[in-house]
Amino acid sequence: TPGFDAAGSYAIVVTARDPSNAAATQSFNWTVSDTNRAPTIISEPYAFNVPEAAAVGTVVGTVAAHAAAAATLGYSLGSGNTGGACAIDPATGEIRVANAAALTAGASFELTVTVSDGKGLDDSTVVSISVIGGGPVGDSIFEDGFED
Repeated sequence: TPGFDAAGSYAIVVTARDPSNAAATQSFNWTVSDTNRAPTIISEPYAFNVPEAAAVGTVVGTVAAHAAAAATLGYSLGSGNTGGACAIDPATGEIRVANAAALTAGASFELTVTVSDGKGLDDSTVVSISVIGGGPVGDSIFEDGFED
């Protein structure tokens, strides 16, 4: 049985027999086309911390996805980006601070991130970002949400 990854043409032969053992045979080709499958966001859920003193351009975190080998993925932000606090790299899924003034200690954002394959299929996830007080200003936030 060919699956969706087994694109190609297959020769099929069907033989039918009646009770007297008389047979009829029919041959035909069955063509299986590879189908476009939606990209899939991996490693969910996503939750990041960012200091309220983070500078514009500070990396908050990265959303990752995978798709069929030939797909070029594009990432975008949907709802929840209050005050334009964040931006996303459309090629890598890296989320960065875009408006430092929107980062107030205790604030949180629930960003909708969508990844598209450019062929009409996509997947979305919600990324939770918490703004924490204090902390040094730098270029990169580590996975635990704090800089070294």
